Amino acid sequence: MLPNMMIFVVVILAFMMFILFQFLTSFPPGRKRREDELKKLKEEITPWFSELIAWKEDELEMLSMNQINQKKSTGLRPTGKGIFTSIYSEPMVAYAYTRFQGKGNQAIVYAKTANHEYAFGIKARETNIWMDGQPIGTLQQNGAFMRPDGKEELARIKKSNSEGLLPVFMNDREVASLIHPDKLKDVNPRAFDLVKEMSKEEEGLVLALAINQMVKMELKR
Repeated sequence: MLPNMMIFVVVILAFMMFILFQFLTSFPPGRKRREDELKKLKEEITPWFSELIAWKEDELEMLSMNQINQKKSTGLRPTGKGIFTSIYSEPMVAYAYTRFQGKGNQAIVYAKTANHEYAFGIKARETNIWMDGQPIGTLQQNGAFMRPDGKEELARIKKSNSEGLLPVFMNDREVASLIHPDKLKDVNPRAFDLVKEMSKEEEGLVLALAINQMVKMELKR
């Protein structure tokens, strides 16, 4: 009887330690743990990388909201992953995220295209964005996308217009319109309703903003 009781106690203690670990890691991480989490997310979807089609930034209008390989898990720290496809059902953007306890759907997101990788640190009032390992800016709650040092506005996402779109402005000119959740009723909704001629840098920024918008929709579901 005693050995059985000891086994039972050990099992209970192990279970309690597991629950405690899950609880402690369910809150937003610091820089070191964020980097570790990004590595795990990348490893999670690495098998999909070879499937991603090569495409140029000036083909942004091909990107759609449709997904394949989509999976989600719930619990203290919900996770999810999937691949956003083109309007022709070709795999274009693979992503994975992990969400943390607290207000504002705080999360870490890793995303990959055939040419670039992105990381997003989503907080209650702002989102920090990296491309190819380098910080490119911070998206604030008011829609302003600022340089990492916060001294210059690179772009601004304005409120939904009468057509249910989210206009993106750079240097006081509209360069694209991001999809709004209301447009998801479309059979094959594009990620962009409008894309105008942009520089390579501008196209990269707009794509980062679009991926952020698309994954945030998943976080809210």
